[in-house]
Amino acid sequence: EWLLKRSPRLLLTLQVRKVALLLALIPIIGYALITGLNPPAQRALLMTLVFMGAILLDRQWCSLNNLAIAALLILTLDPPALFGASFQLSFAATAGIIMLLPTLQNHYQEIRGSASDQREGRPAVIIGRKVLFWIGASLLVSTVATLVTTPLALHHFHRVSLLSSLTTLLATPPLFFLTLPSALAGLALAALNLPGGAPLLLLSAWGVEFTTAITGHLAALPFSFYYLSPPSPAEWGAWLGLFGALLLYRRQRFWAAATGGAMLLLLLLLPALEQWRRGQSSNSRVTFIEVGHGQATVVELPGNRTVLVDGGGPATLSTDIGEQLIAPFLRHRRIRRLTAVVISHPHADHYNGIPFLLRHFRPQTLWINGQPGVSPDYQTLLRTATDLGIEIAVPSGGEELVSRELKEGGTARLYNLADFHRREGGGNSSPEDSVNDQSLVIGYQHGDFLFILPGDIGMGQESRLLAELETTARATVLAASHHGRRTSMDPAFVATVAPRYIIVSDDERRTDYRRVAKWQTMGAQTLTTGRDGSITCTVAGGELTCQPAIRRR
Repeated sequence: EWLLKRSPRLLLTLQVRKVALLLALIPIIGYALITGLNPPAQRALLMTLVFMGAILLDRQWCSLNNLAIAALLILTLDPPALFGASFQLSFAATAGIIMLLPTLQNHYQEIRGSASDQREGRPAVIIGRKVLFWIGASLLVSTVATLVTTPLALHHFHRVSLLSSLTTLLATPPLFFLTLPSALAGLALAALNLPGGAPLLLLSAWGVEFTTAITGHLAALPFSFYYLSPPSPAEWGAWLGLFGALLLYRRQRFWAAATGGAMLLLLLLLPALEQWRRGQSSNSRVTFIEVGHGQATVVELPGNRTVLVDGGGPATLSTDIGEQLIAPFLRHRRIRRLTAVVISHPHADHYNGIPFLLRHFRPQTLWINGQPGVSPDYQTLLRTATDLGIEIAVPSGGEELVSRELKEGGTARLYNLADFHRREGGGNSSPEDSVNDQSLVIGYQHGDFLFILPGDIGMGQESRLLAELETTARATVLAASHHGRRTSMDPAFVATVAPRYIIVSDDERRTDYRRVAKWQTMGAQTLTTGRDGSITCTVAGGELTCQPAIRRR
């Protein structure tokens, strides 16, 4: 528009502003295509097109209406986008900024209208005030966007950033004033086979590296972000009340401040109330988490005590099972600390997710079978536990690991059933089978209900377990030994234990469903994490139920 206004002829013959908008469509659409048209880019493009259409048609426009139209168009084309983190975060942040914008505009007009300093011949003061205002406004806008998206970020990612406003202030200028212009100009010159494209692209790459270094250093700070549980329904209500108070602040400052303060207090009290409720509960909950080929069992005892028995997944995965699967489950259950962690034996599919959990859930004790393991990762895990001040202990046969008195009488206790880990091998020639046969065999007793978690022991150790436990061998829930492999789950063992439920923790492709069908005919309801998802067994009111996450018809 500024260039077109330089020509008096164009000013006399054309509506310069509308022509400028039409010409601007080309780079706007081109940039949106370059970014891949992800939800934030779609939102920005559609809002811009609606804004341009309003001006071209001489209609009034409203930012919130533009935002709503953009959301409607995106959801019309892709309804499932409503449930995506990108869509929700982008539109929530934009809505918050739009609602704040009038206040910022009014304040900026006050600064522009302040002519007293200009009449006194002090333009430097005006420039300084404008610079400070824009810095403050940038921080404020970023803070509002962060505040508005905090419950969504907690819901999707279980963490909140404390330095996002500062990161945005430092990282945005080099991106918008250096990286993007030089990249677009370099691509244009390269496409036209003109000189100068390569230096511009190198400059753009330097801008990306500079921005990445800034964000990396800030993210590495110990207080840059915190992991928290996703909001409960009551906490969602408190967040909405807080946002409503912010919207009313310009009109009803007293009531808005009172409501906002009450909502903040509620957000602080609700987690404490939840922890108190968990402490008063006399129920037990045992969850077999779906981790693929691996084992991760969370035992929630009465009195807000939680133990993780094994925590590993496929060794071939590049992602951290502890960070990506087990920790989100614990936070969803609003578990802040682990009372103890048990590693049945040093195979990666039973421990490779535990280092992250040791650092973030700080158990008091790490129970292991005492075998050295063959992987350096296992030794690193043990050193991590030592550095964190976590006690490392090897249980003996029959030793109680965690217990809790029940209100109705009796005890809920987690204990080690056998001392196979203190014996040499298990009569197997294979070193791999020898390590498996030295697994800790964990039992969890709540009243009349017994859970047996036998690790990866084979048929020989199963027979020894029956002989040593004698009449106490019957269990209500049995985790399939060694993921239900042919070398484990001897029919005689299954028949003697006579479980009501058998839980197989393994990838669906590895599960032997012929054996599953056989166990079903023996009277055991068999659930597999590969097909049924995470499986939760609850003991409450003298009853036990096991429910899969995926209900099959």
